[in-house]
Amino acid sequence: MSALMIAESFLLPKTSVSTQLNMACEIDEAKDGKRPNEALQPSWWALALIIRSPSTNCLTGGFVTHAEQRYDVDLISVHLFPLYDCISLSLPEILKALFASKLNMHSTAGHTAMRDLLQQEDTDDDGLITIDDRGPKDFSLSNYSTQRDTDFVVQGVYQLSCLLQELFLAQKRGLGTVTIRRSQLEEDPVHRLTRLIKTSWWENLTRRIDADGIQLAAPDPKMKGAPRIYVPPGVPEQHAYYTAIAKERPELQLDVQWLPKGEMTADYIKSINHEPGLLAMEMEAELDQPKGKGITQQLKGCPFIVPGDQFNELYNWDACFCALGMLDTHLPVVKGIIKNFIFEIKHYGKILNANRSYYLGRSQPPLLTWLALKTFRAMQHEPDAQDLLKSAILAARKEYHVWWTSKPRLDEESGLSRYRPIGKGSPPECGAGVLSHVFTPYAKKYGMTVEDVCTAYNDGAITEPELDIFFDHDRAVRENGHDTSNRVEGLCADLATVDLNCLLYRIEEDIATATQTYFGDGLTIPAEFCAPGDQPNAIESSNIWLERAQKRKDLINRYCWNEEKGMFLDYNTVTKQQSTFEGVTCLWPLWCGIASDQQAARLVKDAIPTFERVGGLASTSEKTRGRVSEANPQKQWDYPNGWAPHQILAWDGLRRYGYSDASTRLNYRWLHLLTECFRNWNGTVVEKYNVTDLKRPQKVDAEYGNQGLRFKYAPQEGLHPRPAHTYSSAYDAVPPQDRWTCRPISLPSPRPAVQLLIPQSSLELVVRAGALLVAVDALACPLDPLTLGFEVAAGFGFLPSGVFSLAEPRMLKDDDLDSDVDAMPSCRLLRAITCRTPRKPASFPCFARRLLVVPTADARTPLQRSNDDALRDIFDSQPFWRDFRDAHRSTTSSPQGLFQNHYLTKPDGFIDFARTTAEKCQRLVARVVGASSVEEQRRIPKVLDRLSDSLCRVLDIADFVRATHPDAAFRDAATDAYSMLYEFMNVLNTTPDLKIRLETALNDPNVSARWTDEEKIVAQMLLKDFAKSAIEASDEKRHAFVELSNRVRQLGTEFMQGIRPESSTISLSNRQLKGVDPCMLQSTSKRHFTGSSIPTYGAVAFTALQSMENESARRDLYIAMNTSPKAQLQTLQDFLKTRARVANLAGFASFAEMNLTDKLAKTPVAVNSFLDALSRDNKSHIQQEVDEMLRLKKLDTGGEASGVQIEPWDTDYYKARLAEKYRSRSRRPDFMSAYFSLGTVMQGLSRLFTHLYGVHFVPTAIAPSEAWDPDVRRLDVIDETEGRIAVLYCDLFARPEKSRNPTHFTLRCSRRIDPSEIEEASSLHPNLDPLQTVNDGMAISHNPATNTTYQLPTIALICDFEPPSSFASSTSAAPTLLPFRDVQTLFHEMGHAIHSILGRTAHQVVSGTRCATDFSEMPSILMEFFLRDPGVLALFARHWRTGAALPFDMVAERLALDRRAQGLETQRQIILAALDQAYHSALPQTTTTSTTEEAGSGSGFDSTGVLHEVHARYGSVGEPRGTSPQGFFGHLVEYGGTYYSYLFDRAIAGKVWEEVFDAGRGGGA
Repeated sequence: MSALMIAESFLLPKTSVSTQLNMACEIDEAKDGKRPNEALQPSWWALALIIRSPSTNCLTGGFVTHAEQRYDVDLISVHLFPLYDCISLSLPEILKALFASKLNMHSTAGHTAMRDLLQQEDTDDDGLITIDDRGPKDFSLSNYSTQRDTDFVVQGVYQLSCLLQELFLAQKRGLGTVTIRRSQLEEDPVHRLTRLIKTSWWENLTRRIDADGIQLAAPDPKMKGAPRIYVPPGVPEQHAYYTAIAKERPELQLDVQWLPKGEMTADYIKSINHEPGLLAMEMEAELDQPKGKGITQQLKGCPFIVPGDQFNELYNWDACFCALGMLDTHLPVVKGIIKNFIFEIKHYGKILNANRSYYLGRSQPPLLTWLALKTFRAMQHEPDAQDLLKSAILAARKEYHVWWTSKPRLDEESGLSRYRPIGKGSPPECGAGVLSHVFTPYAKKYGMTVEDVCTAYNDGAITEPELDIFFDHDRAVRENGHDTSNRVEGLCADLATVDLNCLLYRIEEDIATATQTYFGDGLTIPAEFCAPGDQPNAIESSNIWLERAQKRKDLINRYCWNEEKGMFLDYNTVTKQQSTFEGVTCLWPLWCGIASDQQAARLVKDAIPTFERVGGLASTSEKTRGRVSEANPQKQWDYPNGWAPHQILAWDGLRRYGYSDASTRLNYRWLHLLTECFRNWNGTVVEKYNVTDLKRPQKVDAEYGNQGLRFKYAPQEGLHPRPAHTYSSAYDAVPPQDRWTCRPISLPSPRPAVQLLIPQSSLELVVRAGALLVAVDALACPLDPLTLGFEVAAGFGFLPSGVFSLAEPRMLKDDDLDSDVDAMPSCRLLRAITCRTPRKPASFPCFARRLLVVPTADARTPLQRSNDDALRDIFDSQPFWRDFRDAHRSTTSSPQGLFQNHYLTKPDGFIDFARTTAEKCQRLVARVVGASSVEEQRRIPKVLDRLSDSLCRVLDIADFVRATHPDAAFRDAATDAYSMLYEFMNVLNTTPDLKIRLETALNDPNVSARWTDEEKIVAQMLLKDFAKSAIEASDEKRHAFVELSNRVRQLGTEFMQGIRPESSTISLSNRQLKGVDPCMLQSTSKRHFTGSSIPTYGAVAFTALQSMENESARRDLYIAMNTSPKAQLQTLQDFLKTRARVANLAGFASFAEMNLTDKLAKTPVAVNSFLDALSRDNKSHIQQEVDEMLRLKKLDTGGEASGVQIEPWDTDYYKARLAEKYRSRSRRPDFMSAYFSLGTVMQGLSRLFTHLYGVHFVPTAIAPSEAWDPDVRRLDVIDETEGRIAVLYCDLFARPEKSRNPTHFTLRCSRRIDPSEIEEASSLHPNLDPLQTVNDGMAISHNPATNTTYQLPTIALICDFEPPSSFASSTSAAPTLLPFRDVQTLFHEMGHAIHSILGRTAHQVVSGTRCATDFSEMPSILMEFFLRDPGVLALFARHWRTGAALPFDMVAERLALDRRAQGLETQRQIILAALDQAYHSALPQTTTTSTTEEAGSGSGFDSTGVLHEVHARYGSVGEPRGTSPQGFFGHLVEYGGTYYSYLFDRAIAGKVWEEVFDAGRGGGA
């Protein structure tokens, strides 16, 4: 065994040292006669490491020596040193000492133990064991155990409180035998808190208002009386439902009431305050219930979360922040929260403060769009994701208009909004006691008690205008969510608060983003979501919302920014002045993005210190709160209290502006505070904390005190447990220099040691975060091997099943370990590493650092490992990416253009680029036309290639920019440049002199004999291009050729933009929709109780077609999905006819004939023969698939009914049925995505290319203005021998207005640059580096030894994946996870990229993808074969969280499912390829026109008729009459007679895979 490590991390009181620590200290005492200095020990032991090294057969132990402070946090010092005298201890003896397992007791003994424990340790008799208790902190369970001779002692506040909780919970569950494990008692607080929240508290706080849940949801601890529910008039089925419940269950005493129609008035709300009740929320139909069931079994309430304690209803912004912590474990509840919010907006006009009748007049801070977008990103692979997002966006839009930006909330003079709810009287949920400071003066005035004067005022018996004004503001305070605070009390209704207007700005930005990104920049407004003044079904673009956002941003800066204080302050719309009160909401402009960089810097410099305390951010400043007194009582939202929403938004805002250190520090403070409270106070979690007191932060004396304290024995729901991020992630993000420091020290004995400083109270958190305890810099001094490690789960310690070593990279196997290990508890080790300790004390700096496990037999160099890890992290971790990006930008002084092209520093540069290029091309044309000598003619292929390259330099970049760049000015300039040079190129293609000179040179042996083979190929290719450009025609026809070519381009663009169904929706009844996911239907654009109107395009339509059981409904939906608008069909026919006319002018019978002359297939006849042969071979596969589907359909229709056949609307439905039949029951369809984080896939591609081609990717920082978006990553492609050979820009994340189609763009091809070109560049630009100017500033490679220069291939890879979380470095925030189909897409597009990268030639017209179109897909399809290979997947496919390898059986199952439908998919591709051939044959020329006639006039060509003819020839499932799917066939524009190349190249790639790579057998890949 090369190493064996056993590590522990636990907390114990100093009065009792564990067996292991005693053992270590006793051995040390025997050696030195000394024990660790008790005076220097802090009150808690922290760490013990027991390490066995076979090379010395010794152990290493550790003890605490002293404490330090940093960031106001205690640090402990741990000495690690060898214990040479342990050689007599065997491994089983060590294990026996280390792993105490468990203790069993009967339930009665458990009751007795709990009673005795409380009697001994709960000295203040509050049912809790806390640091305030004065018991001995030492309790033995031995006498209660069923096991004999068991020594089981529990010590210390935390472990004793855990014991109390476990005994109570066992008693509550009624267990006959109580089992207490040490792992339960010594579980670190962070792990325990996170576990309880996720596995218990969320469940206990979840409510539904239906037959199963109303008994729990209806009671209102704040009010008296029987439960009551109010139902809005728009949902009669709910009124019937609750009425039925009341009758069936009279014990509930449920009172069911209607709410009146129309707008809620203040008088009505006040009139029912004496009859308060629950408000009905969203319910969903239980479509799968058997017929005959009662109404109470036909509906189910959507779940929601409540804060707990006395708050037993759905609160608006409380639920939004709770939902952040539920996204990874309780997504259905989060979706239910959103659906309930949408319901509230539909039926109550707004999202309510909470769903009780007395809240009908007020809302709370609006966060729906923020939550909806976060939820969408968490569930984007689910079929109902986009529909839920759309409904949420539409609802938020309605609330925005109806409530937040209408009078009286809108202040028309400033343009900002205020909190101004409706209502009369005092808030009934508070009671007179909470408001005693308000009513006391009036009680004295009228000689009444506070309670009596409160009742008289609310009943109208006394009138006090000052009270009316106060409660107008008080209701606004409560709607503001900060109830209460001196910042807003007494004036809130007049304040345009920073926080509200930041939230409205975020809504405006979110709606714009969603409209652009997910709804094609056209949001249709259905009638149910219309605001006053809206037209039903009107379409709204993002521009209007972007304008609103910009306007609000300007207004907030005008009215709320205070330059003197460096803060945003609230604006009083009545006094027309800024408030002077300082609140932490001044940081919200960072969160929503309103602040400028200068304002952000001021906020960090001036505002943060105002609010930051030891436990996080206080809600207000101490100065403006003032001295607390009877006249100025403490408010719960004022200093010194801190609340979770303020912390979370501040963290996000600071990270958004690049202040990661400040964000991490504040994150650390808050989570440290929560953990201390949980550990010291019997598991207490409360809604607010005193951020100035780490010892008793829960002790808040304000208003009604603190929520979350009223429990005994064990917390069962917490209160507001908002784990926005796993707690340990905070420590994971703390910079090493601020978290741990290592340095060599000298002990009294001659043994060397390492001193490690760790935050005392967070040691277990650091360990859980996955950070290596200590690693000493191997270059700093002579070192001896020593393996250090740590454990990462609850309990005593975990034996690793494998230990990795850097020195000798191999992993121990289970059978290497002692057999006694099998009897120990389940064990695992996440990371371990061999580091080194100094041979002798030395003074050198070394730091603890995070290190990953080194893979077995890893032969990579340290630099390769660094690049490899960075490659993953720039895609998977947003914080890492920002640091990586900003590190370079901070050192770069001058901006560079797009792709480092020095013309493209601004949009106008495109025109300069195009004009300069045109001038250069004119010079090159003159050089060709004037070539007379043999030497001049010999250079013609090179000059013409350079001419082509010059044009492509502009056209390729312009084509990319006009399709991708987010800046409209850049897109417009690129379009202008493209149009200018596209027409210029067509003119050159029709210039006879160029063709004549080239032909003459080729036919002259004195010239062509001196050409290289490559030059001859270039010449022949260029002559073919000339032949396809009407070069031999008359001047008139050549002119017509140029005009018609431009017309083809315009019509192609129109066709692509017109792809959509004729009808955007179809209405179907609930009966017809049987089988479709009800959750998906819930979020469709229009839904009613009897049916839904669903879209005819996108994920909803395809999912419905796959799951709808009713065949007639499937038929109707299929026809609607495949019917194009008539205008689109006319555009297609004009396009095809114009193309045919272009081919005629060039002397070809058809466009397909013209386009195939230089392809591998050569002729349309050959293509059709290939398709016929493939169709014949495919028939047996199709028949098998159709027969299998037919068997299922016959079962559905009742046996062997005659005339039953598979129709086109059946194929997707029965394919899905068959896939479900054969898929493993334990797996979701997207189960594999956890093994394919985007960064891991990119890492895998690099590793694969290293094996195949000797090249790999290296992340490279991007210079200012080099990329078109901040999220673009640049990878340099490095060859093992030649260095950099290409540049790859990766634009892989979604953003507004970006195309969703994955695409590869070659921005610049490889080409050798002649020395003469460099000399020419030097003469034209004498003050610039000619090596840069010769390639417009873009990447080149220059070898001085051989004096060869190449312009490097520059590629852009475009995808539309969701970006990782901004906290993706945490253990809970997932990076971008790709479904297998997206991994396949990425491999496919990377195949195109590697083709461009490796295809280096001297001439650009034959480099990379500049090959025959029907060969260009081969490299990309070959990459799909590699993806299916187990050996390739083993290079990278690892679970993003656990690091576990992908089981190949998952992939095999997925591929098997794909193969089951391969025949029909191949047939679909054959039909499309044949249709492409037919459309580009002579058929469109059924009408003749003159050369000057406008293309497309006349009649005679029927694209739909041709479609049906092709289907009749190749299809086994007929296409119904009336459809026109050809209007959706966008590939017609790009491929034009070569769409068959997908099938053609798949055959070639299959042959290469089989012959060259042995189909992956025996590691052939």
